[in-house]
Amino acid sequence: MRPIGPTDPVLLGTTVPTPLRQGRPDGSVPRIEVLDHFSLRSRIAILAALVAALVVVLVSAAAFVTVRVNILQSLDANLLQRAQQAAQSELADPALLARLPTEALGAGDIRLALLLADGRVISAEGAASAPPLAQPELEVAAGVTASSVRTAELGGVEYRVVAVGAGPGQALVIAQKLAQTQQVLTTLGVAMPVVGGVGVVLAALAGTAVARAGLRPIDRLTAATERVAVTGDLRPIPVDGTDELARLTRSFNDML
Repeated sequence: MRPIGPTDPVLLGTTVPTPLRQGRPDGSVPRIEVLDHFSLRSRIAILAALVAALVVVLVSAAAFVTVRVNILQSLDANLLQRAQQAAQSELADPALLARLPTEALGAGDIRLALLLADGRVISAEGAASAPPLAQPELEVAAGVTASSVRTAELGGVEYRVVAVGAGPGQALVIAQKLAQTQQVLTTLGVAMPVVGGVGVVLAALAGTAVARAGLRPIDRLTAATERVAVTGDLRPIPVDGTDELARLTRSFNDML
């Protein structure tokens, strides 16, 4: 017999059966079918692990951003303090600055230069050792702004660059490599997921322990119902407490 097609006439008094929706044996349909393969204890443990993972991700992201901002702020404050102290001393003299090594400021990983408003640069160790220079530093030299702070790249290396006024028509510019700061942030970025993963595992174990303890009354109730079904013994189940499980046990006793 050929199946009825969409264009075939349908006989009066006949109905086309609709496919039944698959679900549980009792006729209900689960919202998330994959959870039916897990016990209630496992679901609680999974839920605890998921909540812990979400909290760990949010806290780790917030902590990383906060630490990064604080580290950069500390670095900027240190560089600005150095630049201001140097600008207020005889280091602002171009002749002296051209002969002074950067180690005199207490660091060998920095670049230092005196930038004039006309674009000329006087560096402590020649033009090759000058820090990254751009419009923000020229504005400080011209007196448009009092200071500037930015991140710049020179020769494939990132620097944190600060500039402060060092007299009329000139600015003192100091740049420090960000390699050490980036190494600290990288270490922090690797450590946080590891610690977070341990926290998720501990949360899953704690969820399993809580589920085992919390579901123990349900286990007793289940055992009692199975005993009634097998033996027909209608003796009431002992009830302790006033929580939801105790109410369920009392209701079961009333049904018995």
